[in-house]
Amino acid sequence: MRTRTRSDIRSRRSRLGFDASPEDRVAIWEANARKWPRAGPPWRPSPGDVAIYRRLIATANAAGRVVVFGVTPELRDLLAEGGSQPILVDASAAMHAATSRLLQEANPAREEWIQADWRESGLRRNSVDLLLGDMMWWGLSIGAQHELRDAIHALLKPGGLLLGRVRFTDTTRAAEDPVPVVRAFLQKLDAAPSERDVIRGALLSWLYDHTENPKRRILDRERTRDLLVGLADRADFARHREFLTTAAGSLIGADWTSQSRTELLSLIRRRFDIIDEAHADDYESVFYPVLALRPT
Repeated sequence: MRTRTRSDIRSRRSRLGFDASPEDRVAIWEANARKWPRAGPPWRPSPGDVAIYRRLIATANAAGRVVVFGVTPELRDLLAEGGSQPILVDASAAMHAATSRLLQEANPAREEWIQADWRESGLRRNSVDLLLGDMMWWGLSIGAQHELRDAIHALLKPGGLLLGRVRFTDTTRAAEDPVPVVRAFLQKLDAAPSERDVIRGALLSWLYDHTENPKRRILDRERTRDLLVGLADRADFARHREFLTTAAGSLIGADWTSQSRTELLSLIRRRFDIIDEAHADDYESVFYPVLALRPT
């Protein structure tokens, strides 16, 4: 029987999870930039997430060299509150421009922006005290996640800190009947119509897990959309047809990588210790924790 080599393992990883050319990834984020101002939790950090980041940043050397992978406006504003002037690394000029228009505290003129893939930032090894990145992992194939993990490990100084929110897939949802689950979400909507956007985000998050492609470790937006359209056509959901069809038209930008808690943390723990984990209290964040990680 043929023994698998490291090259075989790397090749398999590259085929698992969301995978696209650098050009295609940038194109997806360019398209996402147009709808980013309307996005809410869990896709963007909530005030509860920001409070967690604030607490964890206080435990780090935020007066040293601070890097943000991505251009998340909530993180940039939070760093500006403390007087930090971070280096931003992101490949999408359109996303940088769109998020800069959302800033409340930060001044883009006081930030340094490097337009690059996170794995190829050009920053010196062992030069970063604090690195932040919100929801970084699911936009990369599993093979690329290994590369990102090692790149961040190389950048951080001994004792440096990586802070970031992650997404875990609840693999038990695939076997559940979606009808009673969706009915429960609609009952929440009736009870709290002002929470419409948060409820829609939680509903989509559940449906993404229910319709995922476990063999390829990716979400399946087409299955999610088809399910929502079918549900909207049900007579017992007729009163909520507009809510369900709106949800079907506001899916995330790609079939991102889908990983359970065990799968993602086993990858991260090869190079990092988890020193803190916290969950926001203003949306259903059980599968969206903010982690504080220290290089081993």
